Amino acid sequence: MRVSAYPSRAAYLFAAGSRTGFRRAVQEASTRWGGMTEPIVPVNKGGTIAGLWRQAVEAADLCGAVNIDLDHGDAERVARTLRLPLVDLADLDSRSPLRWTTRPIALPRDSPNVPILACTDSDLWMAVAAGDTTEDREFEFAAAHFPVRRVAQADWIAREVIGKGTLLDQSVEAFEEQSASAVGAIPAIIWITRPDSLADCLFFWNLRALRSLRHPSPMYLLPDGRIQDWIEFGRLVQDSLPRRAEVSPDVLLAGISVKKGQLDDAAEHLDLVRSTDAPRIGRLRSAELHSPPFTYLTSDEMDPWPWFLGRRRYGKSTEVEAHFHLGHAVPSVASPVSWRGPGRTLLSLRSPVLDMLPKRPAVASLVIRNATWSDDALQIATVATTPYNLKINLPTLNQALDAVLAERTLDHGPSDKGRLAAALADRAIDLLESGVYEAACSLSTPRSKELLRELRAMHARGKSMQDIEEVATAWGGRVERRYRSVPRLNAPSGAKTAEALERLSAMGWAERGLEVSCSGCGMKGFVALHSTTAEARCPGCGSPQSYTRDGPGQGPAIQYRLNTLVDRAVDQGVLPHLLVVAALAQRHPATLLRPGVDVELAGWGTAEIDIVGLHGGKIVVGEVKSSPSDFTRRQIRRDVALSSLLGADTYLMAAVGEVGDAARQEAARVTAKAGIDLMVLDRSDLRPAGA
Repeated sequence: MRVSAYPSRAAYLFAAGSRTGFRRAVQEASTRWGGMTEPIVPVNKGGTIAGLWRQAVEAADLCGAVNIDLDHGDAERVARTLRLPLVDLADLDSRSPLRWTTRPIALPRDSPNVPILACTDSDLWMAVAAGDTTEDREFEFAAAHFPVRRVAQADWIAREVIGKGTLLDQSVEAFEEQSASAVGAIPAIIWITRPDSLADCLFFWNLRALRSLRHPSPMYLLPDGRIQDWIEFGRLVQDSLPRRAEVSPDVLLAGISVKKGQLDDAAEHLDLVRSTDAPRIGRLRSAELHSPPFTYLTSDEMDPWPWFLGRRRYGKSTEVEAHFHLGHAVPSVASPVSWRGPGRTLLSLRSPVLDMLPKRPAVASLVIRNATWSDDALQIATVATTPYNLKINLPTLNQALDAVLAERTLDHGPSDKGRLAAALADRAIDLLESGVYEAACSLSTPRSKELLRELRAMHARGKSMQDIEEVATAWGGRVERRYRSVPRLNAPSGAKTAEALERLSAMGWAERGLEVSCSGCGMKGFVALHSTTAEARCPGCGSPQSYTRDGPGQGPAIQYRLNTLVDRAVDQGVLPHLLVVAALAQRHPATLLRPGVDVELAGWGTAEIDIVGLHGGKIVVGEVKSSPSDFTRRQIRRDVALSSLLGADTYLMAAVGEVGDAARQEAARVTAKAGIDLMVLDRSDLRPAGA
């Protein structure tokens, strides 16, 4: 089991153009675990945001949005746009999903030095570079014996940023990135700004919030026109640039409030030379460290924004070996983070046994009380402590499926077809063998078709509904079960008919026997082998007869007959359902499918679902047809609508024959619109051994 610890992280919403609001967001982020990685979003009047800030939030993997200084209506509108729960700043630490974090005082310390932060009246760039906090929070740090030092000198701030000695750097201690779909290695970024430029500070903050923590590149925010007066500062920057990364240039110089000439001046003071190579990024390792002279280009020649938009997964992790079994277990897990004080955290659990379960709230609560699913992992919110004694209950797939159905339906249970299928499911895998399904269909008694013909005749004769209902009720026992010998099965050319019939017998689905064709009463009858006698007698009149032979000079012909249960199952169209169950069970061991389920849904009523179940941790709902032509546009739309109501991950379209392109395309269009995956099984999947 992989256990990861990480904080609940926020996007901070402030009124566009408000320096006070932006700085308040910086102060809050500076005192939260992972705060350097939390984006700050300017919101226009009316609750709209620019597209690039929406991209930043979508890439950042956040738990909520904090209203810093917006009108509440505008804040609600933008939170809906970002699909994040909205939290007022006053409620951030008490009644919100964002309270599961810690202060820097509780995080491990890699350096004995006191973290520095900007003075309360400093230029805006200093707060963004090193961090800031409120007086109340500063008092809290002092009470917890976590000293911080406010610094007014700009060059001191810049040097501590390079040395990672700031309060913001402390916010990402023990905060790790497990994976990211970013571009890999990128040039170092040096952002030149006017001291109080909100545009520069905002853009740099959000760019830095999205940088890779696994493969970090240096990122510095520096004031224009000052670095030339800082003694040995250029050498300090140069010392931070050597890397084993195949990128060009070494440094990207950027700035919004300054002109290109000012960027070139900054490059000269930092001993950078203009690159003449073609730009390249992405290679993380090279044979040798880069060495001076270090090259640069400016942001009008390379746009850095696309480098930072990859999805990522955060969390400091540890691997734990634990014995899982169905039922309760209490594994003891050491915290991945060595806490230095009180706080809160989120924990995620990943394990192959959890991968088998559907990612639904009801199932998460079955495993651990108050747990949720996040990024396909089980997530719990807890205090910062060690060890964690996790009270885990591992449900069976049946229990998990029942929880999902109870969550989505008013009532559910097996249909008549479902009961038949359940009785035969343990031998469903044999149906995939060559000719077995076809042989069973050939032996079945055509009960439904003959019943329908009789009912139509009665209706034409004007019989009453009561008479018709009596016939329908009694018909099941009136039709003699069909039996056949190998030559009479009319099997397709090349089919191994005898082997298929013997397989049905070995499965217990069919019985062998002999036929008596009575010359007296004219009846033909099946006599099971265990009931045969030395002298054949008519099962009807009892007169002495002889058993039917394969031909002149040959012995009695072996007849095959389905047992009553299988005969009814074939008549009801249950076998294709069992073919689907068998085929999917072969694809993934974590498969549990119920063929034939009646569900009662709010706003829909009662409906019968052909297939409902779990397959590789996904919820599958589907329709199974004997004939692919039954998948009409109306049928597909109805099936997908039901799948959505049941919370399916996958809509299954299955038929014994070949599903045509038109049906596949319609299903693909409807499922894409519903946000559901499509799985199609047809002849090539359900009859893989041939017929």
